[in-house]
Amino acid sequence: MEAVYQGKNGGFASPDVVKAFQLYQAFTALQPFQKGYLANTYAEAAGTFHDGKTAFHLMGTWDLVEGRADSTDKKGLPNEKLGWIFFPEVKGGKGKANDLFASLDGWLVTKEAPKETIDFMKVWLGKDTQTKLAAPGLFIPPVKGTADAIEDPFLKQIAQEIDKSQWIQIAMDQLLGPDTGRVLNDASADLASGNTTPEKAAKALEASWQQNKP
Repeated sequence: MEAVYQGKNGGFASPDVVKAFQLYQAFTALQPFQKGYLANTYAEAAGTFHDGKTAFHLMGTWDLVEGRADSTDKKGLPNEKLGWIFFPEVKGGKGKANDLFASLDGWLVTKEAPKETIDFMKVWLGKDTQTKLAAPGLFIPPVKGTADAIEDPFLKQIAQEIDKSQWIQIAMDQLLGPDTGRVLNDASADLASGNTTPEKAAKALEASWQQNKP
């Protein structure tokens, strides 16, 4: 991922990215999704899963809270009816099975902010505060050692696995910024529907990145 991001070996048009798109398109060709999935919003997909109408939802841990809120009864599936797995590895794939994608909240501090702002951020993002926030299961903090404080057994199990991970990748549409991130998301839909090829998708992604990268 770092090599691609740095533009090595063709950047986002590299053979590795093309191969990933090929594998993704082969997966979608199995038609594992519900009917009309391309038109579904996140809330609709999450609600459908938490109504017990689908077997899997390829999603992050936030779905436990959001999906239940989007379910018909606003309660969704209880923990005892839920499980989770890492996305399966592919033969010859690079990386490890427990490499993760994650989304992050960001904080902006203006140059006019008083120096106490930095002190506050150190406290807010420190282990003590993040441990307190972890306990009620609001989210899984990006701070090692907070997993034991999580009371929800389902989230706690996931947090413990996160602690073991050696690589956490920011979600690609966030990492690439709004313009290139949109190209990636559109390419994902087009690949799934057969409206583009892995090669074309990779070239479009690289072209957008070269135009919009910071």
